[in-house]
Amino acid sequence: NTVSWLAEEEDLVSIRPKNPEDRRINLTAKQSKMILLFGVILLPLVVLSAAVVVYRRRQ
Repeated sequence: NTVSWLAEEEDLVSIRPKNPEDRRINLTAKQSKMILLFGVILLPLVVLSAAVVVYRRRQ
């Protein structure tokens, strides 16, 4: 690539694709339940609670 670029043969310059990696996450049943609990239940409750606190303070 570098030699082709230096020789001003830019049509020969190429970027080779990377080999795909296996990027899966292996979770246990307990870990997936914790993610569900946090992302679907706990985090929205925290945001809703903060909104209620802000609303009450502004009244």
